[in-house]
Amino acid sequence: MLYNSSNNIITNNTVLDHNGIGIYLDNSQNNSFFENNILGNHEGVYCNPTSENNLFYKNAFAYSFYQNADDSGINNHWNMTDIGNFWSDYQCTPWYPIYGSAGSFDYHPAPYPPDVNICSPSISCCTYSIVTWSAITSDETLFVDVRNCRNGEFDIIVSERVASLHIEITSSEHWSLSIRFPDTSSQYWSSSGSYNKTFSNPPSGTWHILVYDNSKFTISVNFDYYSSTPSTSSTNPNEIPDILITVLLVSGSIMLVIIILILAMRLRKRNGTLPLLTNV
Repeated sequence: MLYNSSNNIITNNTVLDHNGIGIYLDNSQNNSFFENNILGNHEGVYCNPTSENNLFYKNAFAYSFYQNADDSGINNHWNMTDIGNFWSDYQCTPWYPIYGSAGSFDYHPAPYPPDVNICSPSISCCTYSIVTWSAITSDETLFVDVRNCRNGEFDIIVSERVASLHIEITSSEHWSLSIRFPDTSSQYWSSSGSYNKTFSNPPSGTWHILVYDNSKFTISVNFDYYSSTPSTSSTNPNEIPDILITVLLVSGSIMLVIIILILAMRLRKRNGTLPLLTNV
């Protein structure tokens, strides 16, 4: 709780599983909160009517029993110019509304927690759900988690360096999955429980993944990369095969030798170095 506190910087804290309010601001002004995790509390943060001009950004507000944030103060801000906070109940709308009489918004809500390492390939926001993703084990592997979604829908971008793509679904309910590949063809699965699927040498481009049937699920997408960009053989129908080029070069060399011999014989004949055939 901050009471009559001003001009403080609160960062790198975890407020977890509190039966009351995780952060309570009472008559507190001009404080900055960033890179904090406020998780599993009855209410994440509360700004009372006498608290004003406080700033919140790059925090993770998640899984509160009541509200992740309640702003009843004055002129409190919930984002910087380009980044706001992560909210576990964020619905992928342009702005995240902050509960409370102040009518505040997070104008740049983050689709992933602030400690997530973002790398390529990229992923779009999951419809009606939360997307988190990060690199694991090495820079050569990307792990995508869409946790506890219902009717999750998102795109993944597969580069030419991807050697294989693995999809794993975990759910206690029935689910349906469809994938639209870059060539617009599709595949469909319907099941319940856990499921694994591996695609070797997947086509590069945008894969559109849709999990529906009102299931609650966790989906993981794992990429394995080639150690170097794989070489591809030419499929140009106008390109001459190497063996044919070799045959043509050898044939041309033989013809050139024959022509040189013929010209040499004619030159010797003209100079009289060769006997002339006469009639007997």
